Order: sequence, then structure tokens, then C-alpha cells
Amino acid sequence: MSADHIISTSKYHSAFLRLASYLLLLGCAISCDEQEVDGSTSDSNSETELAGETMSNTMEAGEAQSGQQTLGGDSAGEERDQDQACRPQPTELPIAGQKLLTERCGVCHGSTPQYGAPYSLNNLEELTSNEEGLRHLERSVARLLEGTMPPAGQPSPTPEEAQAFIDWATCGNGGTYITPPGGFEVDRPVYQGPASAPANALYTDYIAPNTPVSPDQADDYQCFIFKGPSDPELDEAGQPRSILRFEPVIDEARVVHHIVLYETDRDLNEDGEGVSCGAGLGAAIYAWAPGQPPLHFREGGLVSGDEKRYVLEIHYNNGARLEGLSDSSGVRIYHSSLVEPQIDMMTMGPEGFVLPPRQRTEVQGDCLVEQELEIVAMMPHMHEIGVELSAHILPAGQSDEWEDLINLSGWDFNAQLVYDGEARRLYPGDRVRTRCLFENEGNSPRSYGPFTEDEMCYHFVYVTPPPDNRRCDVAVQDPDGTYPVGVCAPESIDAHQAAVSGVFFEGEPSPLAGGSQPQGLFTLSSLEMWFPTFDLGIAVLDPELSFFDAAGAMEIDEVGQFSFDIQGE
Repeated sequence: MSADHIISTSKYHSAFLRLASYLLLLGCAISCDEQEVDGSTSDSNSETELAGETMSNTMEAGEAQSGQQTLGGDSAGEERDQDQACRPQPTELPIAGQKLLTERCGVCHGSTPQYGAPYSLNNLEELTSNEEGLRHLERSVARLLEGTMPPAGQPSPTPEEAQAFIDWATCGNGGTYITPPGGFEVDRPVYQGPASAPANALYTDYIAPNTPVSPDQADDYQCFIFKGPSDPELDEAGQPRSILRFEPVIDEARVVHHIVLYETDRDLNEDGEGVSCGAGLGAAIYAWAPGQPPLHFREGGLVSGDEKRYVLEIHYNNGARLEGLSDSSGVRIYHSSLVEPQIDMMTMGPEGFVLPPRQRTEVQGDCLVEQELEIVAMMPHMHEIGVELSAHILPAGQSDEWEDLINLSGWDFNAQLVYDGEARRLYPGDRVRTRCLFENEGNSPRSYGPFTEDEMCYHFVYVTPPPDNRRCDVAVQDPDGTYPVGVCAPESIDAHQAAVSGVFFEGEPSPLAGGSQPQGLFTLSSLEMWFPTFDLGIAVLDPELSFFDAAGAMEIDEVGQFSFDIQGE
């Protein structure tokens, strides 16, 4: 997001200078889907059970290739002319290669493709039936060598499994598999709660009602709004409830890519009605992607009730271009009367940033803790071009001894897991810094915003007791306070005026033209902040209640170089 600062000058000149800048508070998946050609799964006359998956082919017992144990058949060991095109034989795939397909790729590319995968990898006859260069097999090898499959959050292949598959698929000419460096890594365990649903608890389903899934749109987002849970036997409205468990309800698994449930401030007209998936969805309280377990709190529950409002967002990916589909997937929440400990969501992380093209950019935001809290669990959140997310704690009274809260690298949009907070306590005066690193390889900037093509840097933290302020973010500052204006000032500036308050405007400022860049010294006397829109995605800026104060000075030297000494908050 950008803003134009309009600085009127005093002391030496009476002129206006506009400074185009990023909105900063100044002071020194790859996923289970593959966008491929259409693929379909054909039936086979025989089935072989392997590692819990049904592998359709025409295999019979036989000898192994290259000394490895395989599922062989009457064509095992068949001589092939080295001058002919490579045509892998289904009966010659080693057991290690079979294990890769069933255990590493089977979640999405199983006998029935799921979660947006366009084809199955279980039918070896089909995988090898087309001419070389037209098989799904070649694409699978390429993704393995790239290190982009399986996606983050799914079991990774061993080098032996990957190499066995590559050698088989390419007749030994596919190169050497190297474990991808810098893969998905995180230094906190995934949060684990009870495996079974709670006894004697009510449940409420938030379901997308028979939602059509287009064959012409690979990526589609659908959103629906619901009121919070209640006990139908209680006549009185507004009774608080505790959400004990979230679990996915998957109907049409072939196209459901991921699901997010947000708590929102949007108005509800009709329970379950479709709404825009644009700005103002709210704070994510649960996210699901293929392979992720339900979220069940070990103790207590998330504070809820029928006065709350939730938006269900489902991302559909019809990579196989299947026709005539409709879906009724969603989220089931188990809830009870209010229980202890009471848990609520706290949102940390910066907003309003812009990521320039063709470079890596780091953004940061601080949360200044106001009350004693215990961290139950954490859910980092970025979009598609995020690389790393970390959070660190500077205990109250410390100046530079930051402590690790979570470090995640190799971010994947489709592996939004919930991590254990390990009962870490926060105290008043602690500073929690959320840091995100993005890599924008495109030719256009990416901005903070609600859509997948936008970006976010959020650290959603489940805490107890419920915080007084659920949104916690302030400008990143030096540990001992704000930047003391004047430290970086030109030596010729001997004094600074008092801070001035900025005025907020929505739209585009009228361009300024003409004039010159006069040499001299300037002090800040007025400030305008321009936003393309006051709708910032997570909230709408109120220009009457918002403020931005700044103080400082500027110098233009004899060669037209600008020097700034500005502090704002």
C-alpha cells in the first residue's frame, strides 16, 4: 500500500514537495493440484494391494530389475533397443518407487484423485500408455527433481524412493535426485489434541450448500456466513459457548483444496448465505488442508456464542476439469457451555505493506503485550510468495535478548498447520515481533490484502485468558523506545518543530507539476496520508478516529540530493 506525503515548507521556503513512498512508520501450494492437461482414471482387470493403497495394473509375481525386489510379470527383464523411445514397463517398477506413489503421493493422486489433483498416479498402465513427452509420468519426474512435489506438509520421499521412481520412469536417463535444500522446516511441534470427538458435546455444521464447482475455473473461492453456535434447549439468546473441536467435513474430495473459518464483524442477513470472499473476512480461527487432523483443544475451548459471526471460505481446485460437480463441504464445530480455560484468538503481524517486484522483502510488526497470557497454540499465515515467518519475544525490561517463539522456513500456502504453544507465558511489557520474508519473482508489486494473489503476514495465536485487545500490532521500534528525532539530521539543523498531525484522504491526490528543487533546509509543517481505499482488508480505516503524528526535517543539497530526519507514529 502506498501513500503520498505532502510536506509544506517553512523557515526557508514556501513550497510543496510530494514524496512517493511506501506506507511505513518512519524511524531510522505448490499444492496437491497441478495445472496440467486433462487426465482420467481407467479401470483395470486386476488390482494389487500395496502399502495400504490399491495399485491398478497388470502385475504378477516375477523377477526383480537390477537386483531389487519388484512386482514383476511376464515382461520383466524384457530387452529394449537403446535407440527406441523410453517406455517404462509397469511390471518393472521397484518396490521403493511403488512406495513413493502410494505413501507420498497417494493423499492427492490416489486411485480417485482428490483435493484438486488432475489425475491418479496409481494406474501404471495409464501412466505409461501415451507417447514419450505426453505422459503424466514426465511431469511427475520434473516435479520431483524440482523439489515441488510432494507439497509441504505431506510426507517427503526418501532419496531411494525418489531415485527408484525417476530411474524407472526415464529408463535410467532422468538424472540424480537431490533432497531439496531449504525445504519446509519449523521448530515447533504440531498441536495434538484428543483423537476422538468430545462426548456429550453438541455440534454445528457450517456447510457450503450444494455449491456448483465449475469445470472451467481451476481456482475458485466460495464464502458463506453463519451465526455462532447455540444450545437449542436454551431459550435465552446470547449465551456464551466454548468451541472444543474443529474438524473438516469433506464432501467432494476431488475438488476441495483447502478450507478456512474466520471470525468476522460482517452483518448476517440469512444464516448460510453466500458472501464476497474479498476484504474484511476477519481473523482466521481454523484452517484445513489435505492430510491435516482436526483441531481439538486439550483443555478448555475457544470462546463463542450465537452473537458471533463466522465466514466459511472454501478454495476449490478442479484441476481435472470434472463436469457436473456440486459440493457440500465445510467445518463441524463441537461446542459446550462455557468451560475453563477460556481461549481466544489474538492476531499479530503488520498490515498495509507493499512487496516490490523481482526482490526479497522483509516486513515486521510488534505486539506490545498488555496483560499476562498463556499461549495455547499458534497458526502462522502468509499467502503464495511467503518464504519465512518467525516470531520472537523481547521480555519486559530487556533491550536485545530476544527469545524464539517460532521459526518457520520453506513456507507453503497449503501447509497451514497449528503449532503447539507449549504453555509459553507472555507478561505485560513483553514485545512479540512477527517477521515475514517474501520473494516476489514477478514483474508487478504485491500488496497486503485478503485475496490469494495479495499477501499477508499474520501470526494467529490462541491464548488464555481472552485478551482485552484481540488485534495487537504497533510500529517496529528500537527496544528502548522510538527513534529520537535529530540523531540523523544534517549538522546544520539545530532544532526541530513539534510533531504535526497527518490528515487521511481516500483516492488519488492531484498531481503536482512544475517548479524546481530549491537548495536549503526544511521542517515538517503539515502531512497528508493518501490511501487508494480505506478498506485495508482486515479492517476499514476510520479517518476521524485514526491518527498519524510526525516530526522532522529535510535538506536538499547543491546536487539535488534529499536527506531526511523524520520520526512518525
